Amino acid sequence: MKADYLAYKYTDTVCFALHLAKVSASAYSGFILEKNCFFYMEEDQSILNLMEKYDDRNPHIDFEAFWNYWKGELSDNTIVQYIRYLSNLDFDPLADRPQPELLEDDANFSLEDFKEWVRETSRKEFGTDSEKRNTINRFQYNVYLALKKYLESKNQSDLLDNLPSSSAFTKPTSKDQTIKYDEEQLQKLVESTDDSTLELSIALMAYSGLRAYEVLNITPEWIEFKEDRIDIEIPPEYAKGRKNNAENEDAFLSSQYEEKLKKHIKSVYETEESYDELIDQAADEDNYRALFNFIKCSEKTFEDLHKERYQINKSLKDLAKKAGLNKADKISAHKLRKSFIHHVQNNTKDLSKTAQLARHKDASTTQKFYLQLDKEAKAKTYSEIF
Repeated sequence: MKADYLAYKYTDTVCFALHLAKVSASAYSGFILEKNCFFYMEEDQSILNLMEKYDDRNPHIDFEAFWNYWKGELSDNTIVQYIRYLSNLDFDPLADRPQPELLEDDANFSLEDFKEWVRETSRKEFGTDSEKRNTINRFQYNVYLALKKYLESKNQSDLLDNLPSSSAFTKPTSKDQTIKYDEEQLQKLVESTDDSTLELSIALMAYSGLRAYEVLNITPEWIEFKEDRIDIEIPPEYAKGRKNNAENEDAFLSSQYEEKLKKHIKSVYETEESYDELIDQAADEDNYRALFNFIKCSEKTFEDLHKERYQINKSLKDLAKKAGLNKADKISAHKLRKSFIHHVQNNTKDLSKTAQLARHKDASTTQKFYLQLDKEAKAKTYSEIF
């Protein structure tokens, strides 16, 4: 199967399409879950290979220069998302007289007319169905943001000034993330698996608040067993939003997982020696291995991690169905982290403390996107009145 990119909505249609195409299990593992679509990537494809493929598809954009400018300041995933949106441009934004193929009759097109171009492009891509309005808004807004980042990378302040202001675009709305899991449901989940990789991943997300990316990269070097708890120190380069991170981020796990976690670590190293001896040897040899792998022979490359993110969510869905959880198809690594944040807030009733344990730099992020306290407060007021 030689398609570079195949995109399908995340429905049963994907499985049916894969069946018709007779895609092998190894090829299937090459699918990357990116938002709500699958993008096929070759097993050995590196980031630079990805840039080359986009260069072939769109000669108007210098993708490699864009990557080199933003790497280290934005996360890899964010840069690739911007590149994906930039690939939709059918004109050279740096040209004195850009000539979009879609607006070929407009000889006087300039970046001031970008809103017209992106509106026509989204209409061609998604149609005019009102039910797709938020998808259309997301596309238009993100292509706009990607273009701004590209012009910034090229030091084109004059062209940036020619773009419409952000107020000209409707920001997409996020779906209310109302699904969360209580202690009883989480225990059902854990008790339904005998796979230590999956069980401990669930514990780290639901009881420590780790993100999937952090779980997939954690090594014994991050972990310190204390008398009454397990400390987890996440290096800056692995924490979300790497731009301004300079210090490790701290997370914690109950000491009740100490025995299981040590046993799991020893199984990863395939050794029968004591845990302390293992860690001393790992430190001496600088041999710190990733503890949680959801695909075989993962080297934790950009592509491997995307495949693993898909696989961890698929494993969670399968397990949730087995455990009999309601809305099992809605479970995800992110939902487990969200459950952790709700559990902290419900017990502390303190937004500041919750934001600290969630490792959000701004408490408004915790409030708006995870707890939705404003909405709940309004609903409570309404209930009291009516």
